[in-house]
Amino acid sequence: IDECENDNGGCSHICNNTIGSYHCDCFDGYVIDESNTLGCRDINECVEMNGTCEHICTNTNGSFECSCYTGYNGSVFCSDINECIENITNCTQECINTDGSYYCECDNGYYLSDDNHTCIDINECTNGTSLCDQICINDAGSYHCDCDIGYLISSNNITCKGNCKEIKISNLMPNFVDINECNDTNGIDDCEHTCHNNIGSYYCTCDMGYVINTTNNNTCNDIDECVERNGACEHICTNTNGSFECSCYTGYNGSVFCSDINECTENITNCTQECINTDGSYYCECDNGYYLSNDNHTCIDIDECTNGTNLCDQICINDAGSYHCDCDNGYLLSTNNITCNDINECNGTNSTDVCEHTCHNNIGSYYCTCDIGYILNTTNNNTCN
Repeated sequence: IDECENDNGGCSHICNNTIGSYHCDCFDGYVIDESNTLGCRDINECVEMNGTCEHICTNTNGSFECSCYTGYNGSVFCSDINECIENITNCTQECINTDGSYYCECDNGYYLSDDNHTCIDINECTNGTSLCDQICINDAGSYHCDCDIGYLISSNNITCKGNCKEIKISNLMPNFVDINECNDTNGIDDCEHTCHNNIGSYYCTCDMGYVINTTNNNTCNDIDECVERNGACEHICTNTNGSFECSCYTGYNGSVFCSDINECTENITNCTQECINTDGSYYCECDNGYYLSNDNHTCIDIDECTNGTNLCDQICINDAGSYHCDCDNGYLLSTNNITCNDINECNGTNSTDVCEHTCHNNIGSYYCTCDIGYILNTTNNNTCN
């Protein structure tokens, strides 16, 4: 009887007729549903070896799709996009390509704006970084020094020198004494950090990591080191008061420079079988005959006997990570360990030949008959009375 001719044998996908029976199979990308051997369920290819995708595996009905993280080209295998060569960065000066991304850098004398793309000229004359003795003139990306009337710029282009004879203020104004504004008792010192007294005046400077506020010239503003070249940090730059800190993305060791943590050798993965290290992360794989559970760490034995992937002709026996075949009574497993061959019990060389008179072989069994004048013993069905 071909059970498959009637309503596809009840199979949701493929019905395979066999001698005396039938079984259901599934289209590619599906396996037999363990709760209903007539139905098929989708295989989530992404849980095992990430579907062989290098980056992102997305399961679909009966199949799956590979894609890459932002900043990469490809599908199954992914390659870094060099945004600097592709000219898609909008960096106004220097572009530095990184794995999966990029960042902008500025030439000396410029700093990176908050949009992380535009370079803005540093006004060394107002931020307190110039070395000019007297007059500072800002230029694009730099500055130069000049001197007051009566002075000439020296060969170092920084200090000023004049030909005038020095006259002490005390000689001109013998009854006047310079006030030290930096002395707290005078109640004048309003420098936030450091006060420097000079003749007839004073000036303020700031500690390392701060710059003078040019609006009032006495308070200090924190320098955000992270806006320029990411503070020289390879991954993460965090600005702090007067300084900054470097740190690494999850899955990396280090601070200024970062190196991948091999979670597989550190034994911190909880993979029950195979661990595959990747840049900044890892994933687990299972041996043949196992599949990765939803926790992405535990390997569970595949029961080939219930999911329809076994090749056994008759009886399937599940083993850990595999399976083996056996046969019904009256059959013998062939040398390929899959198919079953009928045992000819009537073969005289076979020890199972137990008929007293005549033996008749049939598929999977045999029966006895008696010569004329005898009747079969119904107690054992093989001797004749």
